[in-house]
Amino acid sequence: PPPPPPPPSAARAPRPQPPRRAGQFAPCETPDDAAIVQVARGVARDLGVGGEEVVGVPYGSDLRHLVNAGGTPGILFGPGDVSEAHRENESIGVDELVDGARAVALCVLRFLADDEDRLALSPGI
Repeated sequence: PPPPPPPPSAARAPRPQPPRRAGQFAPCETPDDAAIVQVARGVARDLGVGGEEVVGVPYGSDLRHLVNAGGTPGILFGPGDVSEAHRENESIGVDELVDGARAVALCVLRFLADDEDRLALSPGI
């Protein structure tokens, strides 16, 4: 017969949990001289948002698929503090949202414009 259940006052040992593993993502790299990097740098400078420094980051994103499998140079660029991303109460201020939207829109316009038009696109959007 099975053993009797423990008395209600007996403490039960916690059920073992499998170890949590951080995601493992393949790295990707876009050269500093890639057009998208240069455009984003110029936009950040012209709008006074972020910085012009290009840095590698130790977290994963789906960008690796575009860069590695798709052969498309890419960057992570936008508003917010990544240390607060994907957490309870994740948020950014309205001003930061507006600045980020302007920066991303101007990046797209400049990146898709030809060289002559790119020079004419001002940050006044």
